[in-house]
Amino acid sequence: MPPEQSTVTTPAYQLPPKPPSPGRQRALVVWVTAVVILVLLVAAAAAAFFYFPPFITMRSALTMPQELKSAYFLAEGPNGTIAYRLQGLSYAAEPLSGRLVSASNQLENQIVVDAQGYHYIANGTESMGTKNPKLGITFVLDGSWAVFAAPRSATSTQTIPPVPLTAFTVDATAWHLVAEHSTATSTVVQRGPIGISPIALDQSHVLYLAPGGVSVWDVNTGKTAQLAAQQNRFISIISLVSPNHAYAGYADPIKRTITVYHVTATSAEKVVTISEGKFTSYVLGNDGVYALRPSLKNTEIWKQDFTGSAFKRIAFLPVTLNVTRLLVGSL
Repeated sequence: MPPEQSTVTTPAYQLPPKPPSPGRQRALVVWVTAVVILVLLVAAAAAAFFYFPPFITMRSALTMPQELKSAYFLAEGPNGTIAYRLQGLSYAAEPLSGRLVSASNQLENQIVVDAQGYHYIANGTESMGTKNPKLGITFVLDGSWAVFAAPRSATSTQTIPPVPLTAFTVDATAWHLVAEHSTATSTVVQRGPIGISPIALDQSHVLYLAPGGVSVWDVNTGKTAQLAAQQNRFISIISLVSPNHAYAGYADPIKRTITVYHVTATSAEKVVTISEGKFTSYVLGNDGVYALRPSLKNTEIWKQDFTGSAFKRIAFLPVTLNVTRLLVGSL
């Protein structure tokens, strides 16, 4: 008979696994907690970079294009215009003596309005205030003669807004250019042609916008010449001038366009016509048009090159600065 075979069965009951040691459990808890804290810190840092005011200012400064690092960003305070300028990673404020109406060569020459009226500031000196407005400021004849636009009537009731923007227009037939030379003892005034927006092209020639179009005035001889036809009786009060005075732009309030010309003392060649968008302020650079557009988060800076390409967002300013105008060369 074959030997009996025995069968070995596995018992249904098994011993429970050995629990992890307390030290290993603590290490796992510490590691998970550290990861969660790290994620929260990264999220908080990212949120601060985008939403905390000091970091917003820093981000604005870091992303500002080189061509705008010397520009002025203008805001309106209770006592007048405040000019902000980039310094390092922040914006330094320079309060002006009144509300800035016009400027050339950045803030080297200014027309401001205050309780005493309209007056210009240049070379550290200030003219007497007048109730009649002054618009546009430029200098000729070795910088000794100030040229600006003023109402033709000494009793004019023409008013302009406290903060003149491109959209505000005046009747150009009611304005003329004035050349004024002041010394410690006297002031000599020379009446010029009908128009506004004077721009010094050299020591004797002043570009301006007449009702019939872009023209030039020779301050020495008094002669005028039209360089480009642009029939507009009602003209934007803002002078759009590039820092190098090689380009001038004029806004058409009816067509809502800005036409930019390459200008010399003998010619005005149209470069590009730009359709105005949802912007609040325009200014010319040496190679394009800059514009401001406010948003809920910040004040955006846009640019369109003279080549005619579309406007592109290139930078932004903290909304807390309340910037309404940009000054690159003249306005």
